[in-house]
Amino acid sequence: MGNRIFSKVGILLAAMVLINTSIQAQSWLGSKVLTAHNSLQTNTYAQKVRPYGENFLIALSKKPNVDHYCFEAWQDGQTSVIRGFLNAADIVVSDFKVFDDTVYFCGKRLTNQGIYTGVIGRFDIASFISGGNASYDLIDINNTTNLTSLIAYRKPASHVIYVVAIGLQENVIGNSLGRYVFLWHDSHTGVTNYQVQYAIPPNLTSIEYLQDIALTDNRVVTASRLYPDNAFIVRTFDIADPLNEQASNNFTCPNLSFYTTSDPYEYPVHITALNVDTIALSVGATDGPNDFTMVSKLHPQSQNISSTQQIYHFDKESKVLEMDYSSETNKLLLLTSSNFQGQGIRQSINILNPDATQSYLISAELLSTLNELNHLCVLPHSRYALAGTQPHTTSGVYYHLLSVKYIPHNPANCMNTYNDNTGVVNLPVATNAQALQNFNLTSVIWTSDNFSIDSDSWNTDCSE
Repeated sequence: MGNRIFSKVGILLAAMVLINTSIQAQSWLGSKVLTAHNSLQTNTYAQKVRPYGENFLIALSKKPNVDHYCFEAWQDGQTSVIRGFLNAADIVVSDFKVFDDTVYFCGKRLTNQGIYTGVIGRFDIASFISGGNASYDLIDINNTTNLTSLIAYRKPASHVIYVVAIGLQENVIGNSLGRYVFLWHDSHTGVTNYQVQYAIPPNLTSIEYLQDIALTDNRVVTASRLYPDNAFIVRTFDIADPLNEQASNNFTCPNLSFYTTSDPYEYPVHITALNVDTIALSVGATDGPNDFTMVSKLHPQSQNISSTQQIYHFDKESKVLEMDYSSETNKLLLLTSSNFQGQGIRQSINILNPDATQSYLISAELLSTLNELNHLCVLPHSRYALAGTQPHTTSGVYYHLLSVKYIPHNPANCMNTYNDNTGVVNLPVATNAQALQNFNLTSVIWTSDNFSIDSDSWNTDCSE
């Protein structure tokens, strides 16, 4: 792979010309930049994608005007996608993670009483890919109405699988909205337990909204925004015993205003794990004349932030849709969306050096305005995937879109760049946040239902 490959990366999504014939052996593991779509007509907000092994991608999507969510398996070198719809139409899926050979997902379910309860589910990937009678398991989580993000991992030196999720409980007294769920499953005994914890706001006028979760080398880390304050809270938990909250730090930014609307999740805080138990945290902000994305690097247990970068935009109210880190290239990737000078929404991929402490030119790829990308994830072999939708040129129907691309080792040589530099700013001020409180321990049994499995061909456009 030489620079000749990388020089075409920035062209792909801008052109996005689809070939309407099936391919036989195009590969995203070889020297290809690949974009694919299938005939699944879909909403613009339900797409996510995660890697599974070396040659599979697992995706989440949803048909328009249909309540059933579906998971998909895209295999390298194949021309069809395996799709499984949840039979239960009352389940809304918010997030999923792949761990070992299992997909864990979370969201909410509408009960017979007409109220929502948070749920955690799982399914075996091998059974899903083979089709037939593939099934998924589900657990209702008491004291929650929706779970929005999760991580899954194995407790060190044990047979216990931990699933840690964050979410909320609506319509409660005292604004105690935030919910943490710690679920553990012993694969030898088959016993599953969970406990719910909740955050107490620092005062009656503030609400803590839990917005992202990450797994570092030794810790579970969560990030939340404190409304209406210009502040965020970082909490850490021991991976061997995540019920043990190790640190809670409240970071305030007195000279900045975070973007906010009536929807506290429209401009969320994002975090992702870096190397050696550090994280990157991003949030959209303004200091009055300038609009920017603030990216901070910190050790999650410390009140000291290593560095903070401001990515300046000509655009207004830029929001980070997703952020992920490539340890192979030491690059931090952000998928951003913004209102470009009042002329409509513009999306871009920003590639940063997380270790930078001085100003430098931002590398960015401007994406086609026809497509609506919703999710980004880093893949093995210095690649990343984008998931979203693409409109049909005449019918206006949106189709599921997936793009796999290489991370350029020298982005400035092969990507469009912003004219503005990053800036290094005064670091946020940290204080201790209040600890979490517990609900009672709950022991449960998984309930099962079947997928409705089908498959569909997909078309690609790829560049050598």
